[in-house]
Amino acid sequence: MKLGIVSDTHDNTAAIAAALRLFEEQGVSCVIHCGDLTSPQTATRFRNIPTHFVLGNCDGPPELMRPAIHSASGTYHESVGLLEVAGRRLAWTHGHDWSRLLQLELSGEYDFVFHGHTHQARQHQRGKTWVINPGALYRAARYTCVVLDATSGSFEFMEVSPEATTTAR
Repeated sequence: MKLGIVSDTHDNTAAIAAALRLFEEQGVSCVIHCGDLTSPQTATRFRNIPTHFVLGNCDGPPELMRPAIHSASGTYHESVGLLEVAGRRLAWTHGHDWSRLLQLELSGEYDFVFHGHTHQARQHQRGKTWVINPGALYRAARYTCVVLDATSGSFEFMEVSPEATTTAR
């Protein structure tokens, strides 16, 4: 099973559309969003693929974001998302709460911990845990995301090339 990992989309609808096309080409069947959608309407962009969301520091209030996510058939996970896929334990958070991110990273409970916030794609491994920031689809030198093959445990950073970007916050 392949998962797409994104973060920091900040209402950039052209980049979101490009990332979703890329995910479709790669055979992604589920998306993890690490926060900073920004507005509730952005959740609707993910309505055609099962998507799991946490909120970031630039997102609207939970009382507005939660119903928008649910109406787009997404799953809202509060500030930390947890899933088990193909025997792999996954956790994700936005990353603006560094102590929470570090706690997930150091716990040794997860095969993968995903986060965003910095708008910089990066990876490192601590013990068995891969800690991955997929980058951003807004205010980044290059727009990037990650495709994870949960069955094999392999992952790849991919560049997202929208034809045009929208003005976003």
